[in-house]
Amino acid sequence: MNSIRIVTISLFTLALIACGGGGSPLKDSSNDSATDNNSTDGGTAGGSSDVTSVSGRNITFLPLSILETSQEYSGSSEDNVFITERFFPFIHGVLLSTFNAKTLELQEATIDDFVITEDDQLLDSNESFPILQKVGAIPTYLHSAIVIDVSNSVKDSVELSNIASETKSLIALMQGSNDPVIANQRFTIWVFAGRVKELTSGFTEDKTVLDAALDQITNPNLINEISSSSSLNEAIVEAVGRFDGNGEGASDTPFLFRDRNGINNDLIEGVSTDRIQLSSLIVITSGDDTLGVFSNEQVKVAIESQSQVVFPSQISSAGGIEAGSITKNFGKPFIAVLVGKDKNREIEASVSSNASNILDLRDSNLTQLRFADKVAGFQKSLIELRKREGDRYFLRYASPFRQGSHERIIKTGAVDVNYSLTAPIEIGDFQNIGMPSEEYFPGIISSVEITTERNEYLQNLININNTNIFYPATRWTKTVFANTDYSWSLNGTPLGSDPITGAVTVAQSAVTGISTLSLTNNALGETKSIQLTSTTDSIFLAFDGLTGFPLNGQTIARDDLGYIDLNASEPVDPDNPVAPEYVFQIKYQDYNVPLESYAYELDIPSAIEKDPNDDAAAYDFNSIIGGFQIKKSFIDNIAGPVIVTVKNTALNTEAVFTIIR
Repeated sequence: MNSIRIVTISLFTLALIACGGGGSPLKDSSNDSATDNNSTDGGTAGGSSDVTSVSGRNITFLPLSILETSQEYSGSSEDNVFITERFFPFIHGVLLSTFNAKTLELQEATIDDFVITEDDQLLDSNESFPILQKVGAIPTYLHSAIVIDVSNSVKDSVELSNIASETKSLIALMQGSNDPVIANQRFTIWVFAGRVKELTSGFTEDKTVLDAALDQITNPNLINEISSSSSLNEAIVEAVGRFDGNGEGASDTPFLFRDRNGINNDLIEGVSTDRIQLSSLIVITSGDDTLGVFSNEQVKVAIESQSQVVFPSQISSAGGIEAGSITKNFGKPFIAVLVGKDKNREIEASVSSNASNILDLRDSNLTQLRFADKVAGFQKSLIELRKREGDRYFLRYASPFRQGSHERIIKTGAVDVNYSLTAPIEIGDFQNIGMPSEEYFPGIISSVEITTERNEYLQNLININNTNIFYPATRWTKTVFANTDYSWSLNGTPLGSDPITGAVTVAQSAVTGISTLSLTNNALGETKSIQLTSTTDSIFLAFDGLTGFPLNGQTIARDDLGYIDLNASEPVDPDNPVAPEYVFQIKYQDYNVPLESYAYELDIPSAIEKDPNDDAAAYDFNSIIGGFQIKKSFIDNIAGPVIVTVKNTALNTEAVFTIIR
């Protein structure tokens, strides 16, 4: 059994994981553990083996979520955590793929194939209403690091200009791919010998910039600068990025290879219903590491620092699986091209044991290196496996727990290979919040839901070119509503619906910029809205951090803002009461862009930003992860309308709204 214990992030912090703004402000992040067993080796993991699914079918599953395996890379307090999704109020969500548990081939599934327990008790379907939906199009992006060895073992036997030329051909081939994820990927170029150096300034898709960077590898001054020995392992760890720790090879020196101060070159990955960010690593090397700054094991940790769990039959890369486990970590797609002389020479285990594909060109025609076609093919196959397009389900259910510590297990009734996902539920003090059907916040939270003809899960921002026919639904209740109970509007203008299906069709010409599609269940008096766009350009949205209310273009009275007391969690001491400190919290999110380390600014006339180097200095607003906090005392003193501008300075996008008295 491969059991992993983790910590759950509090539902009410509305935490956003990773860079670039994280997830929707109505979402929280939940960390899950995983167990997997083969039934011939001890039965079903994570619960009673005599409990089967309603369907009784031999179906198993794997999460699509990225497994953060190492604290040194994730910054988490624990190793081995899945980042899943969670919604107010107490709705848990997991992205997953389903398989025939005997053949391990992809197979369609329904919610009746799953067994969900909390504290070893089966969920009551009439209370928690579990649902399994296919997910519509998810914007998907790819970052690739190309790492080139210019140490003596390479440059003494191969013309570096040939490597540069063939790498240019590789990039051109990838950019001409019929797969938009491959074609639109962004690159960094690295070079190493005794030292490691990035030749780009962060990720770019600009072929002119990439070609110029590759031309530098033939520059004698560069070769002299980075010396002639080889630090292969260090180059891999630094190109992967996000590392904060010590070398464990010939050096125990502390290193910080993490995006900061405008640096944007970490191979970050993330999978959610809003965005999929993938990465790959391409290393052109002789396979030697003469300095040993990082150990081979540390390279393994780097490659697997963000993994997907897979069945071993799904990938052909080297490496075994943990005893008692039927899955293995599919780390970052890693392609190695071996160049130089002496094909019989043993290469570093950092490459031989971790590369997904190895193309050995040693002792081949050293004047005509050809690797572009094969490397591009390797990458395409690896990325297709990693994104699992067309086989994405989103499982959700409403938890009834409102206090204390609990454990959730998701599994199936498989009789062959059975995988299960376990997560603690930490709530603490009693929360006076009803089940989802009992909670309604206009424009923010509703049981009403917009879906497709196939009942797919739709995100809060939809590109009209992917989906333009929408269907009504109401979740989290046993009540069945007629199509006549619903009404639709686009930007406030009523839309006619199909009298039989209740669906509406939105013409692409009707959507300019960002439009709002609203569905109202008139019997309940509840409305659900989603945003529609026809552009693939970057979009930047800001939200009220407490309520999730969209702020772009709004004019809002200061008394209608959602205020948070920063001292609410302080211990209660009647003799020394802590005064409340209220702030208005702004959360932001980027859409139609990769997950990168962007820079953000808040512009409010006459407001003073907190000085990070002087805690005693007076201030009016402060930056936090994924947002900003404005003191209520500043807002209370505004004399007239105040225009607030939130900016992504890297992308030159912004969200503007106005606060009035």
